[in-house]
Amino acid sequence: MRKTLTLLGLIWAFSIYAQDIPKRLLDQVRKNGNTENHITAYYTGQIVLYGFKGYWGGNYLNNIAFRKENNEVIKLWIEPDYGQELVEKFGLNTTVQVKVTGHPLLLEEIQYRDGATQEMEKELRTKFKGVGYLQQISKDGQTLDLPKKENSLLAKNLFSTNYETILEANVLRTEKGKGRERFLIFENDDTLVVDKSSWNNEYLSKEKVSYLRPKIEPVPGFYYPTRNTFQVASGFLLSTGQTTQRVPILGSRSVFVDHITVKLGELIPDNSGLVTMLSSKNQEENIAFTFSSKDAKPIQSFMNKHSGEVKMYFKPLTPDGHVKSEKDNVLYAIANETDTLITDAYFTYDFNKDHYLPNQVEVEGTITEIFYPEKVNKFSHIETPQTVETGFRAMLINDNVYLKIRDFLAISLANYVAEGKKVSFKGWKRKLLENEINAKGYTIMVPSEITIDGKLFRNNIDLTRTL
Repeated sequence: MRKTLTLLGLIWAFSIYAQDIPKRLLDQVRKNGNTENHITAYYTGQIVLYGFKGYWGGNYLNNIAFRKENNEVIKLWIEPDYGQELVEKFGLNTTVQVKVTGHPLLLEEIQYRDGATQEMEKELRTKFKGVGYLQQISKDGQTLDLPKKENSLLAKNLFSTNYETILEANVLRTEKGKGRERFLIFENDDTLVVDKSSWNNEYLSKEKVSYLRPKIEPVPGFYYPTRNTFQVASGFLLSTGQTTQRVPILGSRSVFVDHITVKLGELIPDNSGLVTMLSSKNQEENIAFTFSSKDAKPIQSFMNKHSGEVKMYFKPLTPDGHVKSEKDNVLYAIANETDTLITDAYFTYDFNKDHYLPNQVEVEGTITEIFYPEKVNKFSHIETPQTVETGFRAMLINDNVYLKIRDFLAISLANYVAEGKKVSFKGWKRKLLENEINAKGYTIMVPSEITIDGKLFRNNIDLTRTL
């Protein structure tokens, strides 16, 4: 299970950045995954270095550098559930016996060296000879077995989108790391690892910095060298159907937050009628900010209390992960001299099945509006939509039912839908969630099936995914 998710995560990570997976890497992953061809080997030697970086994100021990008696160094992956016990009982630079499994060719010669492996080799001042998996380690009568574990908490942390918003934390100092690496060290004991570049240089000279701190629950048995050091990621969004959500940024990573002083304007509903935007104005321009519908009432309450200038904490993010796309100003917080409102419901993932009534209802009526996009980004990493005609994600029925349409369903319906056409469908009604404002009063629904021109279209959806 874990190897499968690692391979999927690897493919996802490379596809997000429009890169081809190196053939040597893919071949190495496949050889590691095909355990039927693995052999068992026994070595005596010493653990000479701990490795903390891996596909699962998060700063915990998941591999070691092991120097054999013949002075060759191999990289051994470990089940991180045993990291704490491994460090406490065995440690560095003491003679141990190990049982190792792996592909016979990879045990003799590593095929692909990622950035983390190369960093370890620089620190060791030698190259890894091979790579395998640590199954057992022994010393002075003590033995630790490292069988596989399926850890739901590990996957939960990897795909978590829960963050704590830190506003204007005091920077104690900036330290230089290796190459372009810089460390922002804060008064609150947090440290951000920043890649010095045109994207991040402005934050390295500030006395106060705002950022997101990921909420990650420590996994029992894992060895963490530090709990409050986070690598800064650029951050991006992903549109799935009608909803734009934050893409998980893989474990212990942070995102910088900008701020601007404005005068608040009006709350703005989206096409469904739910309030998800706020207009504002500074001395130069009008600026709109987006937020979760679940933050609407708290923002409305803040606006009723405060009429002067406020600081808006936000980050411009692209809706589809593509740098050329128009950016949304995603809101993290609103503050003035006396009050602060954190608007972080946007970054909390929940299952949409809890948003809908369980029993389906049947509706007949006329299509009164189709919500086509003004344009689509054909260079986007999202496979659909590719055209404006297939890019619609909702229809208005009888001027009062907002019917949400998945991307794949839209492709099937594109040649049949038109304003004024009769339609019948069966589906689920959405609830009005706590703190939401439905400004237009529409009934929001998701169809299980739609009939147009006598043709039946089924929507294969179980409401456990975003629409």
